[in-house]
Amino acid sequence: MQNGALSRSNSVQTILKALRKDIIFYRYQDGQQVREIELAQEYGVSRAAVRGALMILEKEGLIIANPNGTRNIACLSEKDLSEFHDLRAHLETVAVEQVAAGDKDMEGIFEVVNKIRMLDEGASQSDIQKLDSDFHGSITRASGNKAVIGAWTNIEQVMCEVAWPDLPGAVNTNVEHFKKRHLDLFMTLMQGPETAVAAYEAHLASSRDKALNNYGNFVRHTRQQVGR
Repeated sequence: MQNGALSRSNSVQTILKALRKDIIFYRYQDGQQVREIELAQEYGVSRAAVRGALMILEKEGLIIANPNGTRNIACLSEKDLSEFHDLRAHLETVAVEQVAAGDKDMEGIFEVVNKIRMLDEGASQSDIQKLDSDFHGSITRASGNKAVIGAWTNIEQVMCEVAWPDLPGAVNTNVEHFKKRHLDLFMTLMQGPETAVAAYEAHLASSRDKALNNYGNFVRHTRQQVGR
């Protein structure tokens, strides 16, 4: 029984990751109707796994569920991504302020920071992206703010995917630059809420500009490829 539940859970995660990436990478048309049975056949999973994945993608804003029971793809536009970043900045600055005020369990943050310190020049862009997501997520979770954590969970994987280094024209991240920026950010958490929030706001604004530039280039490239 437990093995069966685990298998179903793994199947949901398998199609969830694949379908999320395919939607973000415009492998489906915006507004295209999708059906459980067709997705199950295409991705080689059960309809139950497809249903579970679609429920999560609906929360992430990548699937629209209609009153008549049909579902449509909701591709990310540049405006959508900008709004994701606005929400991320709000959530994270609230978390940073609460963590920097003290009296929070920072063990999860310490674990990620140690991994960042150990990064070497051979680290791949996907390794860096994973640590970047883990770093910011660890601060959000350390805040203990359930509303912030819940909202962050709904956007975390989308935010990570749109920064994927495979995007055509994406600007790669230098390992040493990444390490310095994030270790410096970590240290501001020990310097009080005002200093920490100011540092994170500047960092998030810079990250936003880079992500929007990368994704904007990708979307324009994709539309040119398909003639739309």
